[in-house]
This record gives sequence, C-alpha cells and structure tokens, in this order.
Amino acid sequence: MKTMVMGSINIDYVYRVARFTRPGVTVPASALEKGWGGKGLNQSVAIRSGGADVLLAGCVGREDSAELLAFLREKGVDAHLVSRTDKPTGHTIIQVNEAGENSMLIFGGANRAVDGELIGRALDELAPGDLLVMQNEISNMPLLLTRARAKGVRMILNVSPVEGAPDSLPLETADLFFLNEHEAKAVARTDADVEGALLRRYPAAAFVITYGAKGAAVVAAGVRRLWADAHRVRAVDTTGAGDTFLGYYVSRMAKGASNEECLRYATQAAALCVQRPGAAPSIPLLEEVERALAR
Repeated sequence: MKTMVMGSINIDYVYRVARFTRPGVTVPASALEKGWGGKGLNQSVAIRSGGADVLLAGCVGREDSAELLAFLREKGVDAHLVSRTDKPTGHTIIQVNEAGENSMLIFGGANRAVDGELIGRALDELAPGDLLVMQNEISNMPLLLTRARAKGVRMILNVSPVEGAPDSLPLETADLFFLNEHEAKAVARTDADVEGALLRRYPAAAFVITYGAKGAAVVAAGVRRLWADAHRVRAVDTTGAGDTFLGYYVSRMAKGASNEECLRYATQAAALCVQRPGAAPSIPLLEEVERALAR
C-alpha cells in the first residue's frame, strides 16, 4: 500500500514577537527563522518520521528546487512528483508570541500551479486502497478530489484553510477528515453537537478532531468514540503541531495499526512538536515518540 501527500510546499519565515501585531501597530520581532514548511511538506515529513514511506506531489519555484529536493532527500521523502514552475515558491509569514501561539499569512505562489497534468501523473502512481493525503492550500482541489474518488484511493482530507471549503469542495468524496475545532464547526455548519452534525452530513466518513490543549477525538458512524487527552507540556511554538499529529496518525494507519494506537502516537508526537520552534524542523523522530510513550 502506497502513501502519497499532494499538497503545499512553502518557505516559512517565523518571527518571534511579544504579541501579535494589530492594525496601525508596529511590533518588533526578537528573532527570525527561515525554513521549509507548507502543510503538504510538513505532513509528508511527519509521515516519514513516523516510519512509513511517503511520496510528496506538489509545486515549487525553480530557484528553490535544488535546496528543497536536498531537504526532502535528507528527510527520506520521495519527491519525484514535485514539479518545478516559473512561479515563486509559496511562503508563509508566521508570528509566534510568548505563549507559543501563532498567526499566519500565506502566499500561494507555486502552490497555485498544481494542474490537471500533475494531478493525473500523481494519481497514475496510486492503486485502489492506497492512501492519499490532501489539504486545501493548492489549486484545482475539486478536480483532485473528484479524480481521486474515481481512482478508488482512500482519501484523507485536512480541510485547511477551511474558509469557503464547505461550499466549493466536494467534501462528500473524502473517507477520513482531519479537523481542528474551528474547522469542524465550519464543515458541520453548526456550533451545536458538532460531531453529531458531521456524521449526519457525511455518514460514510470518519473524523479525527483536535481540540487544542484538551485532546483529540475519533468519531465514525456506528463505532465507539475514541478520545485522547492532550499531554500537558509547555508550548514553545504550536506551528506544525496539527501537521505532525496528522502525519503520525497516517503513518500508523499505513502500518495497519488500530485507531487507538494511531491516536496515541499522534497525540504524543504533537506534544513533542510544540516544545520546539519551527514547523518541519520541530517534527520528532519515531524513536523519540516511542521513548516518550514508554515513559
């Protein structure tokens, strides 16, 4: 069984600030860090760090392609489906405050160059039952979801960013959703009984929902709800925590693990991630997660 991520590739610019800036207010940054990010890249690195082989499909600007490919080779991610374009590489401006919270501004760049040709080449490498992880940071998402459904792959969708997605995307095609609390309310189209509303709206799907510092749940029609408390740690930077959680969950799925084990590994990996700065650089290795679980 293959695991593929088709998604965004960004350069992250992370600014350390005492507080987030507001309109008309200039806030000094105490530090600047630059590194690779984007939900597609982060999730592929997390899947590989969790012990599963993974392919990454997406687009990067030509001027950055050599550096990116070297990074992915170092991380063990198969990048032969990363396409070079004349558009600038996507980038993210990230503010991180003293509580470790983040605020982001995203420029799509090359991520908006994902077209039908790349989607076709990527899906040609998958067979029914393979895992395909997607987000909402690239162009032609409706086409990708429709073609992937016709291919018969197991579709894992992280609906982020969620704004506009319930109206613009064929969400009924997905098999498994990864949502934070805000995204879950948007997809359910209600603030009340959100999990129940999701199951009524998409009865054939399962949902992994993260509730920040409280924990995470796995819900699906006709099965027992699973819950894992979040580990109590001092957060340095929450950037990439959701991608780490998803990546470790999917890496365990690819290994045939139970939902309980997937949730346990994902929760522990995210707890380690938030204690480190950055996105991709903060993703823990499998041996670190297993040592922490053993404790």
